Amino acid sequence: MKKILLSLALLASVSFGLSAQGRDGGRRGGDRSKALQELNLTAEQQEKVKSLSKDFKTKNDTLRSQQRELRKSHQSDFMAILTPEQQVKWKDRVEKRSRNENRAGKNSGRNGRGGKRMNLDAATTAKLDDLKSNFVKEKKAVEMSRIAPEAQKEKIQGLKQKYRTDRREIIKEARPKAAEKSNS
Repeated sequence: MKKILLSLALLASVSFGLSAQGRDGGRRGGDRSKALQELNLTAEQQEKVKSLSKDFKTKNDTLRSQQRELRKSHQSDFMAILTPEQQVKWKDRVEKRSRNENRAGKNSGRNGRGGKRMNLDAATTAKLDDLKSNFVKEKKAVEMSRIAPEAQKEKIQGLKQKYRTDRREIIKEARPKAAEKSNS
């Protein structure tokens, strides 16, 4: 049991470190080979770095594989505990949660925000969902780009401002319609 917990802790720390670096391997500020070039490594050091990186990748892939297997094992053990009725309820709950997250992002329903509280119709809510989805995609594209961190921050700030402005406009256009419906 201790080995499993230790493995999970190690995997979590490695995964956290990788996610903090980003999908481009932490090369947002420039190419890794360029950074290594600046160190003026000897041929022997370069081989050691290459070997170390290869070893890390192998170990990391193994840990990810173990994590996937552990997750599958946990899920099957959990499902074995449940009655068939509970299994159906659980699967429905998981599917519903997945649909909700995919539809509008994980935080769309936070604090009652969304079309219901603002009395927006389905078309307006769909427009807002599309706008948010596009914003998230554009933001991720900027985060994945290899431009300097300061330039990334500026671009993301611009995207946020545009998103907020467009969102306000969509809501402003929809409010008179909502007021007319409530008055009639």
